[in-house]
Amino acid sequence: MVLSEADAKKAPLLGQVVILEDPRGQRLVLASLDLIALGGPLCATMQLRLACVAGVSPEAVILNSSHTHSGPFAHYDESATLLPKPRNLIDYELWLVDQMASAAGEALRHLAPATVDRYLGECHIGINRRRPGVDGQVAMGPNPEGVYNPELLLFDIVQPESGARCLAFSHACHPVIDVGWNRTLLSPDFPGEAREALKERFGSGIQVQFFQAACGNVRPRLLSDFEKGSFRPSADGDARKIGQELAQAVEATLRSEPQRLALELASVAGWALVPKKMSVHLTREDFETMVEQGGARGEAARYWLERGVGAQELAAIVPWPVGIFSLAPDCRIAWFGGEPFAEWQAFLRRSLHDPGLIIWGYTGPSAGYLPCDEHLAEGGYEVSVVGPFRKTGPRPLGPGIDAAMATAFVQLKERLACCG
Repeated sequence: MVLSEADAKKAPLLGQVVILEDPRGQRLVLASLDLIALGGPLCATMQLRLACVAGVSPEAVILNSSHTHSGPFAHYDESATLLPKPRNLIDYELWLVDQMASAAGEALRHLAPATVDRYLGECHIGINRRRPGVDGQVAMGPNPEGVYNPELLLFDIVQPESGARCLAFSHACHPVIDVGWNRTLLSPDFPGEAREALKERFGSGIQVQFFQAACGNVRPRLLSDFEKGSFRPSADGDARKIGQELAQAVEATLRSEPQRLALELASVAGWALVPKKMSVHLTREDFETMVEQGGARGEAARYWLERGVGAQELAAIVPWPVGIFSLAPDCRIAWFGGEPFAEWQAFLRRSLHDPGLIIWGYTGPSAGYLPCDEHLAEGGYEVSVVGPFRKTGPRPLGPGIDAAMATAFVQLKERLACCG
């Protein structure tokens, strides 16, 4: 594992909180963070602190990371590594929990009657990034035929008496523009650019929150080199261009017909038992070879060798964090930890018989890429990378993912109905 410390900041990273309360007194906390992901311990600590402040169950605290690749490595605790966690990262996470708790307290102090309008629009800043080759295997490249969700979900929350306003919106696209994996620059990437553009348009006092959707296999379309079948390196101004396009899509969506929500809040969370590929047999010699090859994979292999893990002792499943929350009976959002592929939205709409369901990724603790069963035979970066680098075990995910997710979400839907 290679970590580098940021020595410059392009724009502030924000953690923001909006608290909703329905006529029954039920509350929901929606928190957005300019981070690549949250590690399990950090996520649990933050959820508990915000739940205490807001007077809710931790299940009612929704923590969503924008997945900016130019943010702190806040999911370090999920990594299979023998390297000690950097002291400055420990201090940062302690500070961040305090700051988010303060933000929740500020939101609670300003709780007042408000209208919540839901809008549904479209944006086309992304493109599927799994490009099939002539051999049937998948490589990283723009795929115009691949699945991509153009949906843009927008909530316009307004307090009539004070005039306070929050625009909270979600869309699916990887924020990899500013520095990629070179962690020498802190930046909210294009979600931050969109946020600033909307503040310029509607006033600096407005609160703008971006929530990342299912972009596990979606990359910015602007970087596509269709002739070469690859993505070009980003250039100065790319993040602003994409952010401006996203902001314009939000403005266009605001001009469409809204649905005024009669809030009826509920939230449930749980785990899907996602299988590992047990046919993969990793021996001590396999791990030693990885160590010799070096890099992140070599560091992960050192972690497993240190524990003396044999091929028959490796984890058979991954408990995957999942949940559903509703703002109204016909306004539900399903969420996944980690990086779900775009295909999951159509899958869950079918499984839950909910054609208007929206899904978010990067919510709750980090869990890695989440392909569907159909992607396993295709291979590709997002399929092969899940495993060696995580403490959940070095085997890749295996067949049965679809069934595990369908079972978990059907159960969650049943639990959600009991909350009404």
